[in-house]
Amino acid sequence: MVAESGLNRSVRPSSVNIRRNVMRLLVFELNSFHTELLPMYQPLLPSLFGDQKLDIDYYLLPTLVSRARDMVGSRVEALNTPLRIFALAPRSFRAQHYGKQVQRLVDHVQPEAVLFNTIEPPEFFHVFRELSHPLKIGVVHNPRRKGIDYAPRAAGELIFCLHDYNYRLLEQDKPVDGYLSPFYGGLSSSWVPASDGCLQIAVQGLVSFKRRNYLSLVSLCERLAKESLPMRILFNIVGDARLRDGPHLVRLVHKRGVAKFFRFHVGLSDQQFFEEVCRSHFVMPLLNTQSDSYAVAAKVTAAYGKAGAIGTPLILDWNTAELWGISKDSCVIFKELEDLVDQFQTILAGRKDMAAHYRQLISEKICRNRSSLEILSRKQICLDPPRLRMVPG
Repeated sequence: MVAESGLNRSVRPSSVNIRRNVMRLLVFELNSFHTELLPMYQPLLPSLFGDQKLDIDYYLLPTLVSRARDMVGSRVEALNTPLRIFALAPRSFRAQHYGKQVQRLVDHVQPEAVLFNTIEPPEFFHVFRELSHPLKIGVVHNPRRKGIDYAPRAAGELIFCLHDYNYRLLEQDKPVDGYLSPFYGGLSSSWVPASDGCLQIAVQGLVSFKRRNYLSLVSLCERLAKESLPMRILFNIVGDARLRDGPHLVRLVHKRGVAKFFRFHVGLSDQQFFEEVCRSHFVMPLLNTQSDSYAVAAKVTAAYGKAGAIGTPLILDWNTAELWGISKDSCVIFKELEDLVDQFQTILAGRKDMAAHYRQLISEKICRNRSSLEILSRKQICLDPPRLRMVPG
């Protein structure tokens, strides 16, 4: 049986004055990541609430406060004190603490809506589910994650996934109510792609052979080393090369004699990370589609969101391009990485037009997302008190 959407159930009112023009929203992040999603709520969520203005406060872990303020402004607060003993405590203990802390904040502020920037893993989904409030919104990254059943909704709950393609694939079993398009960047940069004849390609994120197909990329560079190319090609590995599989990859490119094709980094700040992506001509998600971690029905990579935010076209395998709904005039598509050898001969010549098509495609996706949120809001609008009023009468 298909679960009923949280918007289609009656909701008890909060004690705040919900007739005002500005709607108060609290955003919580219990994990130590996913700050890149925060800038999307201010421009997207008004469509869910009849284009009312949003007054947003963000509560995150202490280690995230500074970087989040750079992205969304000053209204970011620490959810707990930065105690090392707390960070090392079992997740179940931390979840119990977060649940009490979040409930106290919600009871004190009395916002019209509460949003969880991430509701995974299961312990944090329990915090979301147990929170007492008339309207709760949860953002899930893997709606088919084992151990969590998102489909049943408690009264006043909404579950959103990321990206339109995930929502299309998930419509059959309805584990989510809608989707959000994270094509928003909270940092600014004056950097533009280099014009010195060097083709720079950003491969961003945590260096993990399980997540990304670095072995095939190294093999591609071995092929490129034998070719007569019109330009230098540089794969900018935008992440900390000291972490996870970074040291392994550094050793591998030197052992295979292709180090000249790679740039590595250590200890990048958010601003430096963003600038490195901005100075690249293309972004290459390099997804390892053969890995068990590649969930076709719910694959999310921050590289797609960041590339969309800055309008930098992608270099993408054709399966993922089809899944994401990205046409060949908006990105460079390959079936095998070796296919890129010939494409690299002329790739820069068509980049300007490709980037324009890509920016237009992202703009259209955002517009469709806002329309879908507006439709969702109209499914439940009980305008007469005592129910929560989500759009103006």
